Amino acid sequence: MSGVVRLRPADRELALMAVRQNPAVNVFVNSRIQNALRNRVADGEVWASTSTINPSLLYVGGNAVPVELSGGDHQVEMAFAALLAEELPPIGSIVGPITAVNGIWEKLEPAWPTPARLIRQSQPYMASTQRFNVPVNRVRWGNITDLSDYFEAAEDMFKSEVGMTPPTISFQSRISTSLRNEQSIGWFDTAGRVNFKLDLGAQADGWLQLQGIWLHPDLRGQGLSVGLMQEAFTLIQRRFDSKLCLYVNDFNLA
Repeated sequence: MSGVVRLRPADRELALMAVRQNPAVNVFVNSRIQNALRNRVADGEVWASTSTINPSLLYVGGNAVPVELSGGDHQVEMAFAALLAEELPPIGSIVGPITAVNGIWEKLEPAWPTPARLIRQSQPYMASTQRFNVPVNRVRWGNITDLSDYFEAAEDMFKSEVGMTPPTISFQSRISTSLRNEQSIGWFDTAGRVNFKLDLGAQADGWLQLQGIWLHPDLRGQGLSVGLMQEAFTLIQRRFDSKLCLYVNDFNLA
């Protein structure tokens, strides 16, 4: 394909050099590269542009994630769009900086069989290098005995954010794995109800991306989230020497 090549295991360092230009934003792709089997460049595929000295990348797995793709590089956007048009099964979404995502989607849309389910024009990405050390009185690490209640909260979070019901079996399997590996934090009341939840996502080069953050609808608008997040961040940083990042939805008005 003109202008784009699939990276090989020998290109691993080239890929890492690209993602490390912005380690907070690129933590997801960075983690996929670093955690892959040694005979693969990544868990998924990584494609690189050949038209610039510093290549842009496109990670292609369940989703597509552009890396260091500047807006207006139409040749690379066209090449990445052509690549994605050939994917079977098709990708679920394109995730990344808005200029890169829009640039690819504008060129991919004419070849796509269905309209976009949702286009998020404003989804701020937030990062913190702060160290948190507050008393932890409400939240704790979840475990597999919390699965039933935690699944209900996670399903509500997914429906609210994505606008559809998640596939039950695979979604429950993912939550089970997260709870067994102590990758989830929750505030559980005496009846076991989950009042607040947060999941650990990708980790690489001292950055940890948070996801699945949710507060029970009955508790919203009371100013609880700041304290709960600080407690969760304290728990996380007691275990991991990490800086923290996450994206937020502009439709989450509170």
